Amino acid sequence: MRIKNYIETCKACGHVLRIVQTDSGRFVGCTGYPDCRNSYPLPKTGALTVLRSKECKKEGAAVLKVGNKYNWAVGIGPCFKCDLEKECYPPETVGPCPECDGSMFLITFKDTRFLGCTKRCGYTHSVPKAGKLTLLDKTCEGCGWRMFRIKEEGESPEEDFCVNRRCKEGRKYWKKPGTGNEARIKKTASLNPAASSAAIPVTGRTSKVLAADLKKNK
Repeated sequence: MRIKNYIETCKACGHVLRIVQTDSGRFVGCTGYPDCRNSYPLPKTGALTVLRSKECKKEGAAVLKVGNKYNWAVGIGPCFKCDLEKECYPPETVGPCPECDGSMFLITFKDTRFLGCTKRCGYTHSVPKAGKLTLLDKTCEGCGWRMFRIKEEGESPEEDFCVNRRCKEGRKYWKKPGTGNEARIKKTASLNPAASSAAIPVTGRTSKVLAADLKKNK
């Protein structure tokens, strides 16, 4: 068995625990088998990496990285289901929450991402939906929030920016085309067609359609 598959000492007998792969699956077993039958289940899929610098606060035998998705405490289960997850893995905060004494941090799901408050006060803040986001150590001179770096798909250059809409520097970023203003323009247009024709330059066939809609709504 390869050394990297040995993970920790068995608390039942003092022998070494290891990751065992069989035709029917995988699990953590004791090298003292058959005298010691201590074993723990593992997730069925995902490459496993032993995080030797991590220690489970609930005395799990070891902490494993499952693919690039989540951590697994041997003998406990997935870390994202543990009530001590935030204590073991405190989120990287962006800056103070504008509504309470909490801090804002990046929350990422499969189809969306945004900033949320560590105190769960309900305040959220939008971030760019597309592109690779990296949280930087440098802070915005205007509001003190940590800045982000975004890399759009293709050959567009990286850009460092403040995401805070309440900050003067942040508003400069959000006023740029393609950063979310289009959605607000469309919402305004649906409520007030006249405003949409003034805010959005149109030509050709589109202008004729808008003109007809304006006449109809008079």
